[in-house]
Amino acid sequence: MAILLYTAELARRYAALSTAIVHPGVIATDLVTSLNWVDRSIVYLTNINKMVTPEHGVLNGIWACTVPREQLSSGAFYEPVGQLGTHSKWSEDAVLVGDLWDWTDEALKGFNV
Repeated sequence: MAILLYTAELARRYAALSTAIVHPGVIATDLVTSLNWVDRSIVYLTNINKMVTPEHGVLNGIWACTVPREQLSSGAFYEPVGQLGTHSKWSEDAVLVGDLWDWTDEALKGFNV
C-alpha cells in the first residue's frame, strides 16, 4: 500500500520523473517451494493457473523500463505485463497519501537525502 501511495504522490509532485510500480506476478521460485506445506498450499491454491516462471516474471519490469514514456502512466501500478492495475479506495486516499509523505519526510530528517 505504501508503495502505491508514495509512487503516485511522487509522480504528482515531480512530473518530470517517470515512476511506475510493476508487479511481476506470482513467480514459481524457491521462495514458494521452500515454504512449509501449509503456506505453500495457500500460495498454490490462491494462484491456480497464475504462477509464472522466473523468465516470465521479469517481463513486466523489462516492459516498464523499455516502453516509450508516452505509453507509461507515471505513478501507475502495472500488473503483468503492461496492464494497468486496479486500485482500492485506500490506495487513492488523499489524506493517507499526505500522512505517508509527511511521515517519510520526518523519518528521513537528519539524513542527507
